[in-house]
This record gives sequence, structure tokens and C-alpha cells, in this order.
Amino acid sequence: GDMGAHMVVIKMAPCFDIGALLRLATAGYETCRAVVLELYGTGNAPAADPRFYEALRSARERGMVVVVTSQCARGAVVPGAYAVSSRLDSVGVIHALDMTTEATCAKLAYLFGKGVPFEKLAVAMQTSLRGEIGPPEGGLPTPLAASLAGRGGLGTLARL
Repeated sequence: GDMGAHMVVIKMAPCFDIGALLRLATAGYETCRAVVLELYGTGNAPAADPRFYEALRSARERGMVVVVTSQCARGAVVPGAYAVSSRLDSVGVIHALDMTTEATCAKLAYLFGKGVPFEKLAVAMQTSLRGEIGPPEGGLPTPLAASLAGRGGLGTLARL
């Protein structure tokens, strides 16, 4: 498959130009298949600016995949850790958990190359294929891992 993923990585900073993200979002899928956002901390973003969510919603409506990672050297994007997280979830953003930005991009390219449809992409991105996602704190299985185990574990991904 085509691993030419046409993705953009954006490192968020407190004074980030949301207008640039809006312009990218309106370009659509033909220009950019995926946007990987490096959020600050373990998953915080410019929550006060409604244009941020408007841009993400616009990107999703135009078929783009939006994945969030953390700028922390160690640690995961923790879904639900911040109020921002539920707003990100509501616009269809995928959490990269503790994958590095590089691993996130490589995995996206691989999954695009395999032709994985968007509906299965979130589960595929949050399932460790080669150890790129560490075990959750305390080593307990995540709800996602537990649900996959109940449906055939990683073999589920092989059938995507």
C-alpha cells in the first residue's frame, strides 16, 4: 500500500497561531491526510480558544485524521486528565497514549499503507503492534486492551 501519508506534525505552544491550523484544516484530505498535534504537558491544549476545536472539527469533517501526542519526554497523553480531553474526544481526536511523535507518525504511515479505514484507526493506533505503547501505570490492562483481548487480542488488528 501507499505509505506516503501526507501528514503534518504541529508542536503546540501557548501563543500558537490557531489561524494556521484552521487554514490547514480547510485544505482537506487531498493536501493532508493526518495532523499530529504535540500538546503541552500530558495532553493540554489552547482550551480557551474555540477556534482550536473548530479547526479540529473542520479537519475531521474533511476526512483528515487528528492524533494528539505529549511533548513530555516520558509519559502518556492521558485521556480524561484535563477538561480539554473530553472536548478533543467530542471532535474525533485519537489519543496516541505514550507513543513518541515519531512512533505515532510511523504507525500512521503503516496503517495508511495497510488501508485501515478511519473507523478502525483509533483502535489500531491505541493497540501495541511492536511494543510502541507501554503498559499502563500499575501494569493493569487498559479498557481498550481488555476489550481487544476479549475479541481475539492483537489478531484483531491482523484482520483490519
